[in-house]
Amino acid sequence: MNTRLWCRWASTGLVSVILSLCAATPALAAKLYKVVDADGNITFSQFPPAEKTENHEVKSVKVEAGGDVKTPVTTIGNTQYCGDISLPVARVGSNGQARFLQEVARQQKYWQKNLERLETQVEHDNLRQFEQNRNRYYSSNSSYRNQRNLEFQKRKDANLKSLRELRCAMDWAAEQQSNMKTLAANNAAEVKRLQQVHSNLQRALQNSCGAEPIYDPSDPALKHQRKEWRTCAGEYLSDMRSVERELSHASRNIQSTR
Repeated sequence: MNTRLWCRWASTGLVSVILSLCAATPALAAKLYKVVDADGNITFSQFPPAEKTENHEVKSVKVEAGGDVKTPVTTIGNTQYCGDISLPVARVGSNGQARFLQEVARQQKYWQKNLERLETQVEHDNLRQFEQNRNRYYSSNSSYRNQRNLEFQKRKDANLKSLRELRCAMDWAAEQQSNMKTLAANNAAEVKRLQQVHSNLQRALQNSCGAEPIYDPSDPALKHQRKEWRTCAGEYLSDMRSVERELSHASRNIQSTR
């Protein structure tokens, strides 16, 4: 049933809490059941009636537990924040990316646990407040009702703020992991390319200069041949060493993103 229509027919004693619940954005919803019996009496419950007859009208109603809005990421110095949550900072060094990913994964589990706990708490508080507004004493005592509603709203605002920050942190962590996967794929492609370049240089060296003569300083002829070969192969060998250094760097990058 449309939430706004439900708010329209709500009784006077329920107006304050229903308006509060209807104002939440539709991401998480707890289901209530509106039951109208043969005499027109209306009741609400978290559970459908055990037996339904033709004289009973049963409709499900959603009570919103919180929105899917998230806090934007802000940056102060070298650190990023989701509200009050400080996000992990990328590390430098040979194992920097690996340690950064490990920290992101650890924090993500912690954030997910808190997110689920808060979502359950907000839903529970909404249902509890709804039940309180059905209580005759609560509805007739405006001073007590206003005080409890104010307490409920403060607690709800604090929980929703935390929910927005946690959703921001979870989205940020997912984005970091996605970026790392892309980086790992790019590094793997670079390793494959460099390996092909190295093979091409080896082939060109073999075609231009032939095989490297064996090392035997006691044989003047072999010593002369090696000198000529090194003169021919010098540029190829220099290029191959440069490619090998790049290969080593790209391979370390792959290891750090796993």
